Amino acid sequence: MNKFEESIKYGRLLGKYLKGELTVAEQQEFDAWLRQDEGNKRFLLHLSDKQVFVEGVKDFEQPDVQAAWLKFLERMPAGARVKRMRAVRVWWAAAGVLLALSVLSWLYFGNRIEKLAPIARTQLPVKDVMPGGERATLTLGDGSTIVLDSAANGVLAVQGGSNVTKLKTGELTYAAQGAAAPSTVLYNTVSTPRGGQYKLTLPDGSRVWLNSESSVKFPSSFMGDSRTVEVTGETYFEVAKNQALPFRVKLNTASVGACEIEVLGTHFNVNAYPDESVSKTTLLEGAVKIKSKGTVRRLSPGQQVGVDANEMQLYNDVDVDQVVAWKDGFFWFDNTDIKTLMREVARWYDVDIVFEGKVTTDGFSGKISKGLPLSKLLYILKLNDVRIEENGKRMIIKS
Repeated sequence: MNKFEESIKYGRLLGKYLKGELTVAEQQEFDAWLRQDEGNKRFLLHLSDKQVFVEGVKDFEQPDVQAAWLKFLERMPAGARVKRMRAVRVWWAAAGVLLALSVLSWLYFGNRIEKLAPIARTQLPVKDVMPGGERATLTLGDGSTIVLDSAANGVLAVQGGSNVTKLKTGELTYAAQGAAAPSTVLYNTVSTPRGGQYKLTLPDGSRVWLNSESSVKFPSSFMGDSRTVEVTGETYFEVAKNQALPFRVKLNTASVGACEIEVLGTHFNVNAYPDESVSKTTLLEGAVKIKSKGTVRRLSPGQQVGVDANEMQLYNDVDVDQVVAWKDGFFWFDNTDIKTLMREVARWYDVDIVFEGKVTTDGFSGKISKGLPLSKLLYILKLNDVRIEENGKRMIIKS
């Protein structure tokens, strides 16, 4: 079988995989193909990016065969066009699927996929675990709570002179009712559960994104000589500039201890989960100072500070896109150990993870959509020889 015939064969298998139509024998053949080349695995990871499919949906429903054919010819090496044309025309007539043509183009010519069928066409197992979504709870100053994902849009409450409003986009905002300073400042907390994420705008206009199992506590109106908030879990900040009123983020975990971040106006990410041995602050824009254990570190864009129970460590040239991929809808692993990886999975899919036997020390790398059902993500891990037994929302990782 030549390269061209292989491209057709595995392009069809991939198309059937995306639509959930592989037979047992085809699934085994497909698995073998994925394992024979790391490039094949990377291609499958590429397909997990939903953005790849956005522009291809309409074309898949009503494919413009002539336009697709012309694009395909443009990608062909000049010397190959004539001798390959007959074979491609025959296959086109037999398959009639724009997806397979795109897959063939990538496999044979190594070009970037531009048009693919939506992953939503994949058939899911009956008891599959679906990914998390926009879920959060607002705790008001009097201790009452509002479930934000089910609350109606509009003004939800008045807190210390600020209107608390849920926008049509689902985002929560705080806006002062008037110019006069409020007589009472109330502290509010927005928290996300496992399988939840959320974003809000603070009273000063700063924006906050919360990852799963995270929280931010803040005053209904910033007063005094600083703007101070407290966080747990993972949060991303875009701080409104105000040189007269520094912005401070406080965090405190049992494994790391107390830490404070001071900024004037900047974009940064904080990862401070209680079950992680290191809290990490990563700067994307501006400047921040990290204070912990009597030590102060100043960060420049692209730098990260890790704080553990004993010390602070500065890292340069950090891939900031990878760090904040979570807020854009992706897992992005870079030589990540299996326990750290599965903690992220557990938070997003609200599942329990159990390890049995000796755990692999291998690192895992890849960018995977957080919009995938759990079965698809686990399938990718299994291709990397991770043994996983599934029992509802309980995942057992074996040696």
